[in-house]
Amino acid sequence: MPEVGTQVLAGGLKSGEGLDEVVLREVAAETGLLTATVVREIAVEDKPYPDRGQPRRTSFFFLQAPAETPIRGTTRTSSAGTSRRLTLLHST
Repeated sequence: MPEVGTQVLAGGLKSGEGLDEVVLREVAAETGLLTATVVREIAVEDKPYPDRGQPRRTSFFFLQAPAETPIRGTTRTSSAGTSRRLTLLHST
């Protein structure tokens, strides 16, 4: 398998869902990691969708997991249909 470098996970906020909840849901869905915890939000970027020009807010979070936790990596491109997009950085 070729080296792919840093992978960024992304997902959309569902109605009634808090940011911490969506972060952990997306990490679990895309990596299988169930033991992560949110340490803090590290950045927020307000920038329109490039193809539609509609408003978009992207939030970046710092997470931690126990050192011995196995992580399965996946690569997926995703585009949220909502006005808020959540992006997660995952590295091992």
